[in-house]
Amino acid sequence: MEKVTVGIIGIGGYAQISLDNIFEAMDNGRDDFEIVAFVDPYPESSKHYARLKEMNVPYFASVADMYRAHIHPGLCLISTPIQFHKDQICHCHSHNSNVLCEKPMTGDIKDLWMLEHSESDCDGFIAIGYQWSYSDPIQKLKKDIMDGVYGKAVNMKTLVMWPRDKKYFKRSTGWAGKIYASNGEKILDSVANNATAHYIHNILYVLGNGVDNAMEVTDMTASLIRANDIETFDTAIVKFKLENGADGLYIASHSTKETVEPQFEYSFENGVVTYSKEQGVIIGKLNDGRTITYGDPYENPTKKFFDCIDYTKNGSRETLCGVKAATAQVKFIAKLHEETEILPANPSAVKEAQDDRLYIEGLDEILLDCYRSNRAISSDELSKIAKI
Repeated sequence: MEKVTVGIIGIGGYAQISLDNIFEAMDNGRDDFEIVAFVDPYPESSKHYARLKEMNVPYFASVADMYRAHIHPGLCLISTPIQFHKDQICHCHSHNSNVLCEKPMTGDIKDLWMLEHSESDCDGFIAIGYQWSYSDPIQKLKKDIMDGVYGKAVNMKTLVMWPRDKKYFKRSTGWAGKIYASNGEKILDSVANNATAHYIHNILYVLGNGVDNAMEVTDMTASLIRANDIETFDTAIVKFKLENGADGLYIASHSTKETVEPQFEYSFENGVVTYSKEQGVIIGKLNDGRTITYGDPYENPTKKFFDCIDYTKNGSRETLCGVKAATAQVKFIAKLHEETEILPANPSAVKEAQDDRLYIEGLDEILLDCYRSNRAISSDELSKIAKI
């Protein structure tokens, strides 16, 4: 069988994790694809640069250079900073390469028109790499929700507390935490539009009416706070209303003292679906006493890549998470920035931990109580941790 040719667009940063998994699969005998090019303006910064050179994989400084060299991969994996996603997706797709682009799809709502037209007008597919969306547990849960097993959605909430050190906010070429990149492209990089974008997307995705579809938000009230030296924010508490009338709550922070891994509780009229690291798997409990165990959504991190390898082999244009499904999260972030002022943290509440990171004293307890009580932050709580 002819191998799928793959172009790796970006080999540093998060791409190194993707390549860890891809190389592991290759070392374990997966041989239905071949890496035929890699693109990165600073390839030496990647731990995988030496291996790619040893494999004699051609290197290019830009996507345009790759195509000018008459290399047209069947599939391009894009793992680059947010500000390059739209142009690289459209460039690759216009040259008849299928695309798997890491999340988020774009930082600018104005890009959606071009991305939608690229998806519909060119051959092949565009997949966006929200890995939970490709997992069997999420697909099974989404199907049950669409089939009416749980009835109408009532309340969807999620919590992530992932402290990050100062280096995190100065990573790469300096685009972290910025509203705009140096080239003028909108990024809106933040805790909500990067590390924890998955968990906003997942709420919207599982409620979407169709496999490659997600539900949009109609209203929101948010508190956005920054403790680190960034333009955007590192803490978000967002209450929102979904198109179907359900309520939602998204809480995430990079400036807490302690770590709390992603968890969610999705409440429906006929039951509740929960997930946490301690629980280990997604579990649905129905009001009639039935329990459905869906599995661990983290279990197979390479599934999105190998799904796209299979789509390419089969000539499919359908994906589990394409432009249509990823659009709702882009609109969520745009609305968040349009309607909410970003508040600096109260200097007296900002403390420095021994591992070179900042945290807001008292924030952990506030966020945990907001999540457990399914509420927004109160004005009194906000005044203690932010400059209002």
